[in-house]
Amino acid sequence: MANDQDSKLPDSAGQIYSLDERRGRSGAGGYGGGAGNDGGLPPGLDARVAKLEADTKEIKDMLTRMEPVLAKINVDIAEIKGRVSAMPTTWQLIGLVIGVFAAALAFVKALTI
Repeated sequence: MANDQDSKLPDSAGQIYSLDERRGRSGAGGYGGGAGNDGGLPPGLDARVAKLEADTKEIKDMLTRMEPVLAKINVDIAEIKGRVSAMPTTWQLIGLVIGVFAAALAFVKALTI
């Protein structure tokens, strides 16, 4: 085993034992009593692990398909940020309106003189 912490499992009473300790246990708290080839592990563990491995493969495949989509979204967000930063602010728009109004007023005044 690579890491002893990874190989610790609780028994039915909630006590935590390493796989090696569990293999040596029989009867109370053990899953298989050590009589079979299962090492005292819970029944159906191999099937559960196989299902988890298959699900993990599906998740990896899904993430692989999502990567190009996420890259495109990232490019689109950058484009939107660029457009928003180029938009005039509220004060710039107010200044433009006042400037146009002043120019129109000056033009009308020039015509009436």
